Amino acid sequence: MNVLLSIKPKFANKILVGEKKYEFRKSKINPKKNVNKIFIYSSSPVKKIVGSFRIEKVFEDTPSNLWDRFNEFGSIEKKDFFEYYKQKEMGCAFKIKDLEVFENQIDPKEIFEKFVAPQNYRYLNDEETSKIQNDSISPKISDYHTASLSSDKQISRLLSESEIDELDRLLLPHLSKKYPNFESWLQKAKDGIKEGSRIAFGEWAYGKLISTIILKPTVSGNVELKSLFVDPDFQGAGRGPQIYEIAEKQCLKMNFKKIVVDTFCQDNDIVHFLISSGYKIYGKEDLYGNGNESYLFSKTLKPQYVGDPYDWEAITEWLIENHFGFEIEENHPIIDKRALDFSIKKKINSKFEIKGLIEVKDTLVDQDPVSMLYQKTIDGGYHVPIFIGRKFKSRATDFAKSKGVILIDEKGITEISGHKPPEVTKKDIRGILLPIKPEFYQKIVLQGLKNFVYFKGAPFGKSLKQGDSIVFYVESPRKEISAYGIIKSTSIDKPEIQWESYGKRSVFDEKDFFRFANSKREILAIEIKSFTEIKPIGHKDIIQRIPAKLLSGAYIDKETLDKLI
Repeated sequence: MNVLLSIKPKFANKILVGEKKYEFRKSKINPKKNVNKIFIYSSSPVKKIVGSFRIEKVFEDTPSNLWDRFNEFGSIEKKDFFEYYKQKEMGCAFKIKDLEVFENQIDPKEIFEKFVAPQNYRYLNDEETSKIQNDSISPKISDYHTASLSSDKQISRLLSESEIDELDRLLLPHLSKKYPNFESWLQKAKDGIKEGSRIAFGEWAYGKLISTIILKPTVSGNVELKSLFVDPDFQGAGRGPQIYEIAEKQCLKMNFKKIVVDTFCQDNDIVHFLISSGYKIYGKEDLYGNGNESYLFSKTLKPQYVGDPYDWEAITEWLIENHFGFEIEENHPIIDKRALDFSIKKKINSKFEIKGLIEVKDTLVDQDPVSMLYQKTIDGGYHVPIFIGRKFKSRATDFAKSKGVILIDEKGITEISGHKPPEVTKKDIRGILLPIKPEFYQKIVLQGLKNFVYFKGAPFGKSLKQGDSIVFYVESPRKEISAYGIIKSTSIDKPEIQWESYGKRSVFDEKDFFRFANSKREILAIEIKSFTEIKPIGHKDIIQRIPAKLLSGAYIDKETLDKLI
């Protein structure tokens, strides 16, 4: 059973653009009718069926309580809200999900005999529903401009169960006929995403999932790329390469060395895309037993540092393992009563190995520390002295050349690794701009939280200190800065330890947390106090104030903080 719901045009439009998340009604729809879908009838003067949605949850309460809980997400003025509920003791709010916007809006008089617009709503039988769906052809998102694609990314990781279940609507109609047993495979994939053993990303447009990619880590330490797919209505605008780029960055964050993927030999566009993206064919098989051979592709990833940009010891460890070809023998070894940062070694053959000492200074380095490192290398019987510093004075450079000490400064790190130094110096950090999914932000607001713990992937964020600010950027479809808080403390540890320590005060529930944290070795817990909402700053206004690249998460200085709050 479905329902045709009459909504004033100004509110219908706010639903269609994803701004209005709750629909307020004086009474709820009869639960015994088992309603599946709500079709939106935009009343006079539009008089068209313009889209549909499903109800995720119904909240029944007094008008006053409904306003307190949902006014921010209902897109209605307070005066209009209480005028609507005048002399009503109870009301209800429908939480909207699975929004579809019809590109071909439907005149109901053209498909229904003697149509009379419902004052509130009317039930639709199967035949009437079929007429609506057939006349709308396939529901599409309208008014989504590709011109904003490069500067207005709306790709995020699929974390909530409702987001993950959207994969059915996007993938099944197009891939179930192409791949044998695809429906059962997709169910397993969704279960894996919900457990955290697989990772999925998606691009959203006005509440609808329009592209996705799924990553499956393997026991061999590689990662399989699955179901890179873009809704046919949105193909040809570069969305495939865009979401692929996000997925590859995730593989680098997870320290995977290789991505493997397969595609049917006749899928020329995908084959060309993979080859142009650096993949090589290593085999050809009939993987699915349907007579269609697939190319087997693999790509070896060039390591990139993705940790905290101010953690010079972490940067050094990464350089040792990924570029120097050494392994760390000991952290902070004691050489002749002097502690250094690392001892390293590299096995040449069964009889010989090269050993070295490394010192790290996040400062301007003079000759004396370089001289000390050289002497300890000799005293300890090591072969190679390496000094990593922010910059070196000329006499330190001259000494190093004469004694064979390897010096690597900030510019050298950039040349070796491609890791660019941050634009904000460590001493100038005053906070962090942090993206947050709308449902988690909504949970903070609805529960009236002022002091809580927010989790994010470590180690980025470890340079925050007590008293710094955290500015929340609410992701698509809202795309606005809506609140900030003050950082009370930060902590980095294993996921299970962080949940045990902070889970009860977290915005996440246990399932959401471990789905998010399953692929991570460490989690950063940020203890926040004095959470404060502000007048929302819309996306267009934000990018006039600060670079758009900061919206994916970045340290900010006082100047940037002042521009935002």
